[in-house]
Amino acid sequence: FGLSSIHTIRALGQIGVSSVDSSRPAKSAAYNEVLYSRPFRRFGILVEGRATGIIPEKKCLTTPLPCKCPVCQQNAQDILKVGERKYIALRTVHNYFQMKWAITHTAQRDATE
Repeated sequence: FGLSSIHTIRALGQIGVSSVDSSRPAKSAAYNEVLYSRPFRRFGILVEGRATGIIPEKKCLTTPLPCKCPVCQQNAQDILKVGERKYIALRTVHNYFQMKWAITHTAQRDATE
């Protein structure tokens, strides 16, 4: 699907879909994008004052936001490094963690509403 919209995932849950497959976190990582939940949003990466992807500079980060994913607990700055496959892999783990958190907490909130 390539789902990245939490609203779409929520709507699918409301019609009985209990599982989705998304490559969005990995694709975002490859295109130097960082996902965050609470609320769910997408940022680019700024290196030497320039955006490294298609996201405008004003929506790019030079410092990571607070995060409890395993990558950020080790070295949060790694998710904002570019140019090596290992950083794409680390960003992918971070992005999946954030998307899972957003989906899980959206589902929990829907169950209590």
